[in-house]
Amino acid sequence: LAATYERLETVVTSPLEAFRSEVLQLRDRDRQEAESQLGSLTARLQAVAEQADEGAAELREGLDRVAADLQAVQPRADDGGAVRRLADQAAAQEQSIRRLESLVGGAPKGGGALMSEELFDAIARVESMEHRMTCLEHGGAADELSVKADRTEVLRLEAALQE
Repeated sequence: LAATYERLETVVTSPLEAFRSEVLQLRDRDRQEAESQLGSLTARLQAVAEQADEGAAELREGLDRVAADLQAVQPRADDGGAVRRLADQAAAQEQSIRRLESLVGGAPKGGGALMSEELFDAIARVESMEHRMTCLEHGGAADELSVKADRTEVLRLEAALQE
């Protein structure tokens, strides 16, 4: 019985040790691969965060320009209601930008597509407001403003549908 046990132990031990060694090598390789993928993902997330910061800064600059233009145009405007609506929209856009900045600062978890859609929407609205300001500065009629606003809204909806 003891001799059979010793023979069985010598037959099973070497393949078992080889199997353990192979499993350890596979584990190490999987760990290294996971670490490299994690490093790549971290770098990509940092790049996205930097781009979001740059986009937020551009939006803030655009909003500041629009607000300054509104302040410059407001005393000259004949239709105080249109200028007031534009000023209200500028304030709403500033709140949207602050909300987007807070989302970026909070390290989004799976919400990157929503954040980029909101960022695109905010950019489209700022461009629309800049366009309206240009129209007001050049003495555009209220009808022209509403037609251009409607066209901008249609373009924004088309872009949203394409996404």
